[in-house]
Amino acid sequence: MNDEDLTDLEPIDARMIVIRERASYDVSQDRNSPQNVALDTVILINNRTGEAVVINEVQTVANYPLTAPDGTPAPDSFPDTIAATDFQMKYITTTNVAAGDAGVITNTRTITGNSVNAYGYTENEATPGRTLVHSNTNPTTNADYNTPYSKACIIPKKGEDNVLFFDTLARWGAKKGDIIPGHVYVNKSWESGGGE
Repeated sequence: MNDEDLTDLEPIDARMIVIRERASYDVSQDRNSPQNVALDTVILINNRTGEAVVINEVQTVANYPLTAPDGTPAPDSFPDTIAATDFQMKYITTTNVAAGDAGVITNTRTITGNSVNAYGYTENEATPGRTLVHSNTNPTTNADYNTPYSKACIIPKKGEDNVLFFDTLARWGAKKGDIIPGHVYVNKSWESGGGE
C-alpha cells in the first residue's frame, strides 16, 4: 500500500459493547477456587457495514487472587473493576503480562467511582498498571492460562478470541491511536437481553 492509498482510508467507525452478567461480580479471590470466571460477552460492531463480531467467555470484573503465584499477599483489585458506563479503547499497544496485541481502556470510571484517565491509569488505584483489553495467553509459553485473572482488564479466556478481536479491528481499518467508543451493560436476570 502506498501513501496515496492511505489517504483514501476513512477513520474506523466501530463500537465495543460489553455485556456483563450479574454473577460476574460474585468473584472468588482464592487462587485455589476461582468462581464465576469469564461469564461476559464483548461485541464489536462496525457502524458502517453493520457487521458484528461476538466474543463469549470474557473476564470483565477484577478477580485477581489475594495471593500471587508464589503465595505472597496481593492487594484486592476488585475496586478497580470498570463500571457499567461509557469507556473508550485506544487501539493498539502491547503488554508484558500477556501475549499478543492489547488496547488501552481510557476515559471512564471504576465501580468505586475513581476515574480512569486517557492513558488507562486509575486515580487512587487498588493495583498499579494500565487498564487494558489483552489476551489470557502466557507471553513466555504462548499457552492460555487456566483462569483469566484481571486486575481491571478485559480478558478473553481464549487467546484465539483476543486475536479475533484485534484482527477484526485491523480488517475494519483501525490504525494505531484510533479510539473505539464502548459501554459496559449489566445483564438483568429478570429480562432477556436487558442491561443498565
